[in-house]
Amino acid sequence: TVSTTYTVIGVNQFGCTASAVQQIAVNNLPNVVPAATSNQLCAGESVTLSATGATNYIWNSNVNTISGAQVVVTPNSSITYSVNGTDVNGCTNSANITLAVSACVGLNEITTANGVKVYPNPTSGDFNVEFTNDSDKTIEVLDITGRVVISSTSNNRKLNFSLSNLANGVYTVKIQSNKTVEVVKVVKQ
Repeated sequence: TVSTTYTVIGVNQFGCTASAVQQIAVNNLPNVVPAATSNQLCAGESVTLSATGATNYIWNSNVNTISGAQVVVTPNSSITYSVNGTDVNGCTNSANITLAVSACVGLNEITTANGVKVYPNPTSGDFNVEFTNDSDKTIEVLDITGRVVISSTSNNRKLNFSLSNLANGVYTVKIQSNKTVEVVKVVKQ
């Protein structure tokens, strides 16, 4: 488990002795750290898995084996990937990452007439609103009573909203941009 020096002493038939010394160097195992662009996805969605801490990687699951520091997978059900990382010394260590995959019965992604994307839908908490331009826009999320529960103004192309501390149900997302107003329903499960 640690670098050690071994000494061997040999005795011949005449009782003469001699010795030799050998040092064995022990290298630390690489600290392999896996990550995913998302740990919760819908069946058939792609996700990028990446790993750090070594130089070569092999990803294994009960479905397939893939090589690379970054790989794209498209699981149809919840799955655990084990990644084996080998460093420059030839030492190998492994780590696991689990992806929660749901059927996502529903739309999964809504694209409006103006190219605005709202996803995932339904959601278990967070959803994204993605735009095709950098213009100023105002986004309001309203509950079933019409009360504004989230409001944001931005010129970013992608915004993330969290419904995590709100009750499950249907929410209305009102998007005002370039003198247009679009309304999309989002389901929180």
